This record gives sequence, structure tokens and C-alpha cells, in this order.
Amino acid sequence: ELKKETVEHGSGATVPAEPTREGYHFTGWDADFSNVTSDLMVTATFAINTYTVTFKNWDGNELKTEIVEHGSGATAPAEPTREGYHFTGWDADFSNVTSDLTVTAIFEINDYTLTYTTGANGSITGAATQTVTHGSNGTAVTAVPDTGYHFVKWSDGVTTATRTDENIRENLSVTATFAINTYTVTFKNWDGSELKKETVEHGSGATVPAEPTREGYHFISWDADFSNVTSDLMVSATFAIDEYTVTYTAGTNGSITGTATQTVSHGSDGTAVTAVPDTGYHFVKWSDDVTTATRTDENVTGNISVTAEFA
Repeated sequence: ELKKETVEHGSGATVPAEPTREGYHFTGWDADFSNVTSDLMVTATFAINTYTVTFKNWDGNELKTEIVEHGSGATAPAEPTREGYHFTGWDADFSNVTSDLTVTAIFEINDYTLTYTTGANGSITGAATQTVTHGSNGTAVTAVPDTGYHFVKWSDGVTTATRTDENIRENLSVTATFAINTYTVTFKNWDGSELKKETVEHGSGATVPAEPTREGYHFISWDADFSNVTSDLMVSATFAIDEYTVTYTAGTNGSITGTATQTVSHGSDGTAVTAVPDTGYHFVKWSDDVTTATRTDENVTGNISVTAEFA
């Protein structure tokens, strides 16, 4: 009861102060009390309050506006999106609205994982796994080949061994690939002419060509080891000059003066020898028909064995 008043027939009652009701607003009285002609019950009437709930995005753009009654809840719009961020909720409770309300979407920046791995025959220097926020840059990593190998490319087509990924907007997982080094082995003759050229992998051996020849010389070996190649390699044939034996003998009734047995290099000259007859004899010729008793064999290109003949 707000008030009780006694009034005379035909008079009006005096209205009490407007009553209040939480969440409602007073709209009037349910009966006319300006001309009372009998006992009268007058009741206050109320209407429930309504409020405006406004949902906004992170940038202030309005997503939705809704009118709700006092104590009721608003219906959230579809979760908004923001590039590089993920939605985490709303900044105010709208399940029991008791006044006008602005509700703003909350976002957190995305984190991405950068993963750098290698295939066989290499390794990574730098942070192989990185966590990077949206739009930020990673830190430098380098794909390092093992000995005897070289970097080819990353699995996403990047051809530089050292990379710093910038303005990251998604997860990244890449693998470095490597290939074995190949080298050129060139075999050359004594005069620099090419005998053979071969491409071999790191640590492998080249296949030797047929032994080369050189007039007046004999093949000794190759001047470099090519059984375990680790770089481009030039291999040259080595030769030693041929040596010949020059032998001078005397038949019966004579002798030789000078060096009867000589060792002479190819193309060189021997030293002079003379066929000397015994007393009462004379020199006739050498067995190779040379008719001078004293001879010096020049430009020797083979073994010589001759005998002096006397008569």
C-alpha cells in the first residue's frame, strides 16, 4: 500500500509520489480518482524497461544492434574476423542486461610456427623452429651442406641457402635439399694434349685412360692421385726417357778401344770406339757394314750390337 485517503463524494484523491520498480518504469494508475463516488482501489501500472545492446568489431564498426528487456540476455552476432588475429570473446557480459550496453569484440594476434629442416647431407644453423607473430619477421637461418655436397634449394623454391622470412602470415615448414659435388678430372699427355675428361662425384675415383705413348720414352705413372677426387683435378702422364745398350765387340784378330758397352739415352750419341786389328791384320768392316774402324753412333733410337771384322 502506497497511501490511503478519505475523500468526500465527488471529490478527487491526491496522488502519492510515483512509485518505483526495479527494471520497470511507471506508466500511470489503473483507475480515475478525480471524481470519487465510492470506495476505490487504485493500482500503479508499470512497463518493463528495454535497452539497446550494440555489438562492435575491434575497429569500432557496428556488427549488430538489439533491443532487449531488463534482465534478459542479448544474442551475439556471428564471431567477427580480423586478418592475422583470432577472436577470443566479448569485452562485456550481455546475459543479464540492465542498461544500454556496448559490447566490443576482443582479438589476439596469431602466432605462427616456422620450421626449417634439411634432407640428407646437410644441417641448419640458426633457430630451426621459430614462433613469429602475424606480420613479423623470422630470424635468419642457413642451410649448411656436409663436406662434398652443395646446397640446391628449399622445398618452397627459394634458392639462397641463407633466408630470413618476412611479414609472416601463416605457418611455414620448409626443407633444404643438397646434392653431391661433381668435379672434372682431365687427363693430359706429356705435351699438354687432352687424353680424356671425366666428371666424377665427390670422393669417387676417375677411370684411367689407356696408357699414352711417347716416342723414345716409356710411361711411368700419373702425376696425381685420382682415386678419391675432392676438387677439379688435372692429371698428367709422366714418362722416363728410354735407354739403350750399345755393344761393340771384336772378332778374332783384333780388339776395341773406347767403351765397348755403353748406355745411351734415346736420341743421344754414343762415344767413339775404334776397332784395332792385331799385328799383321787389317780392319775390314763392322757387322752392320760400317767401313770406318772408328765410329761414333749418333741419335741412338734402339739397342746396337755390332762386331768388328778383321782379315
